Amino acid sequence: MISQLFTDTIANTPGSHLFLKSKSQNLSYAELDADVRKLVTLFAERGLLEGDYVLLSVNNDSQLAVLYLACLCSGLAAIICDPSIPTLQGLLAQSRPKIAFIDRDRTTGVELPADLNVIPVDPPQRRTRGVFKRLLKKGAGADTADTGAYPGLLETTEPMAGSFAAVDPQTTALVLFTSGTSSEPKGVELSQRNLCEQLRIVQQQYRVTPQAQIMNNLPLYHTDGITNGVTLALATGATLHRPGRFTVHELPVVLDSIYRDGISHLFTVPTVLALMLRLGRDFTDSFQSGDFKVLVSSAGMLAPELWQAFEERFGVRVSNGYGLTETVSLFSFCGPDDDSYRIGTVGLPIDSDVRVVDERGDDVAAGEEGELLVRSVLVMKGYLNNPEATAEVVTDNWFHTGDLACIAADGKIEIRGRKKNLIIRGGINIHPAEIANIALRHPAVVHAEAFGEPDASWGEIAVLCVVEDPTQGVSDRDLQTFLQQHLAAEKMPDEIYRFADFPTGPAGKALQVELREQVKLRRESRVFSDEGDPYEVIAGIASALLKVDLHSLSRDSSAENMQGWDSLFHLNLILAVEETYATEFQAREIMAIQTLGDLVDLISQHLARK
Repeated sequence: MISQLFTDTIANTPGSHLFLKSKSQNLSYAELDADVRKLVTLFAERGLLEGDYVLLSVNNDSQLAVLYLACLCSGLAAIICDPSIPTLQGLLAQSRPKIAFIDRDRTTGVELPADLNVIPVDPPQRRTRGVFKRLLKKGAGADTADTGAYPGLLETTEPMAGSFAAVDPQTTALVLFTSGTSSEPKGVELSQRNLCEQLRIVQQQYRVTPQAQIMNNLPLYHTDGITNGVTLALATGATLHRPGRFTVHELPVVLDSIYRDGISHLFTVPTVLALMLRLGRDFTDSFQSGDFKVLVSSAGMLAPELWQAFEERFGVRVSNGYGLTETVSLFSFCGPDDDSYRIGTVGLPIDSDVRVVDERGDDVAAGEEGELLVRSVLVMKGYLNNPEATAEVVTDNWFHTGDLACIAADGKIEIRGRKKNLIIRGGINIHPAEIANIALRHPAVVHAEAFGEPDASWGEIAVLCVVEDPTQGVSDRDLQTFLQQHLAAEKMPDEIYRFADFPTGPAGKALQVELREQVKLRRESRVFSDEGDPYEVIAGIASALLKVDLHSLSRDSSAENMQGWDSLFHLNLILAVEETYATEFQAREIMAIQTLGDLVDLISQHLARK
């Protein structure tokens, strides 16, 4: 199991070799081994037994990675949650962990169960060694770590010696929470065997070796981040690169580091690929270092137009992976090999059986659409303490994905959309994915989402949201004409909205709730007036998009000092300003904008040239 993978990797990897490289901290395999063994001792001293649950609400990547791997080596079930969620009450009640590691700033002023053993987590300190370390300990007034918190408590803990205890393959290893198609989060229980099988398949499919330099910056509380990042690096002896939170301004740094650091594998999501395509024209050689091997897109539908355009611009094949948290991560693979690769598909399943069925549960004919079912060693144990929800999606060992798909003549799987995502307008059933997919055929559209909105007359109307390629552009009239040529009249969208990018979750999937909120805002103030001082106009746009008081903004307002000023807001603000002033910014200009004042100065320059 994982403990054996850990032992084998440590035995075959130089201690100085980096396990994890991030902006804040580098962690070698020797340091990883020492810390994991100390934590295994700690867990035993706290009376934890195989199968017990340990909650991890930790923001720092290296700390979370060490705690997680120590849980796996001890046979404990790690419950990894988003450290930014407002409250842990519901999650704690549902999972009932024996012990919890929680960032210290989340433990103050928060009501936690009295019987829960909580270990506060402090920010990591710079590691010191040898004589220098001993001198620091003896020095007057030297800072001392809190030995009642992590990682300070490791200072007084002896590392476990010898071999790890054997763990039952069916023991729960990881619990991740997902809402799926419902709003109630469910804890997905993945076993040690589930993880090991996923690692074996991914390592083989993507040819991951000990020399691999893996860049995976997806959140570690998401399966594609923790499994195809931390655990994959550990299983292969590779180095994991996590350059920090992705922002528009960091895009040049990320693209440059792919080349400079000899990255061999990049795991990302379609949203990031779309931003790279839009803003990365000056970095088209990023994947041409000679070291790069595989680019994997997962956790969201990859539009064929975006897919093809990205490959043409950057000269690299995009491998499209498909799976769900309930299947650990990926069970169907499109690329990098020629046999499984075809744009517009998720390729072929590996060590998994698939079926496509109709509403009665009967298999449909080849090429026909239905719900995709999978039977595999990768399918979860079930939903944590929720047998009813488990029974709803697992029947006779077949897991119902909730995705509509068809199996093409060449055996490859084509994903069409979510089963429960229908628009019913005037009694007519409309599949929103059909509208979005047709829109994506237009060469100027790089991302599209469609959904229904309540309407007094029709019950629902169809809304289409698009992200367009700024190098091409398309007018509303031309887009409507294009859609009319490919859609039946009753399926035409009633409203179309343009975005610089869509709000997405950690997996890169468009968040329908937030996208609907953005549409509501656009309805209320879709067209801004360009009359008046540029600062007043742009500050007014920013206050409307951010939903903050105008007086809370200044020329210095930026992502550093304004809550909600993220990459999504940044791009949508720029798009709104472009629309307001009927102008278009270049990629270099967009990436140079740091503050509200920068944007005001830039539009003033554009106005002066008119």
